[in-house]
Amino acid sequence: MMQFKLTIIAIALFGGSLFAAAAPIDFSAQDYLQARDDFNDEVELVARWGSGKYVVDDNTYHRSLKPAIIKAFNGHDSKFTSKCGSNPDFMVDRKGMVYPEPQKSKSSSCPKNKFTLDLGSLIQSFQAPSRSPSPARSPSPGRK
Repeated sequence: MMQFKLTIIAIALFGGSLFAAAAPIDFSAQDYLQARDDFNDEVELVARWGSGKYVVDDNTYHRSLKPAIIKAFNGHDSKFTSKCGSNPDFMVDRKGMVYPEPQKSKSSSCPKNKFTLDLGSLIQSFQAPSRSPSPARSPSPGRK
């Protein structure tokens, strides 16, 4: 059976003095795989688009949300694609205002002040339900 050796380093602060200790730990490949799977189940490491309460994973953004954003902008201005390109990057601010960041060749014809839409509710409709309570997603008692 294959054995792994892992060294755990612990750093502690006691009374203003810094102490460090290292302890080797032996465990089997099966133990390693189990620990890795447990970690991956507990910690979701996914690429994300957006910020604050307007965050979705990259897969949802590229496959579902971005086409919906492009459709909303095309509905707002029929010349959106010709002015900003067929696949611009989009940014969202903390208020849910979405605006395109076009390629440099289109930047002069696609100004932020002309192409900004409030799409916060659209973004939130694509968010996966939270696995734990989050103040950003649930109103506090007394707020509507």
